[in-house]
Amino acid sequence: MPLATTLLAVRSLARFDGLADRTGITFARPVESVAVMPETIDDPELRAWFDPGRFEANARDLGRHIEPLDTAELADA
Repeated sequence: MPLATTLLAVRSLARFDGLADRTGITFARPVESVAVMPETIDDPELRAWFDPGRFEANARDLGRHIEPLDTAELADA
């Protein structure tokens, strides 16, 4: 799974599962919907990241490492 798809999935899950409120992750614009099926991810470490038992803690940790996007970057997306 490409990194951009993974980040989109994280963004989407954070929005739709209420993780944004619990993890502090916020995004400049909402994502319509993305489904992640861990069994379709080839990389075992990345697949484990999306394990339902670990996802919330992983998302919270990820939130500490995400830098806000510059609005110019959003315009180019």
